[in-house]
Amino acid sequence: MKNFSYNGKHIGKLEGDFFYKKVDKSKHFMKIYDSWAIDERVLKDLAPITKIYYEDIKLKTIWATTAKEWTEKGFERDFGFGKQIFLKEVYFTKQSSSQRPLF
Repeated sequence: MKNFSYNGKHIGKLEGDFFYKKVDKSKHFMKIYDSWAIDERVLKDLAPITKIYYEDIKLKTIWATTAKEWTEKGFERDFGFGKQIFLKEVYFTKQSSSQRPLF
């Protein structure tokens, strides 16, 4: 397992070929782009086959995609916190947290 942190703040964890991050859609979702973001440095550390899961504990929802999808269809922005790669929500599969993958 590998934990990802930035300035002492936990970003997510990689276990096998699963990257998992807890989110709060009301805070982490970029509405003007209809997109989720991932830190460019984190994405570079993930293999293309890595499955990426963003789980919103409040909404009890998981948004799932792959690093390959993010790399091929994402776009870069920097709002002063470092480069982030944004991916439109249409490229994610939405599922209930009760369907959470085992890892």
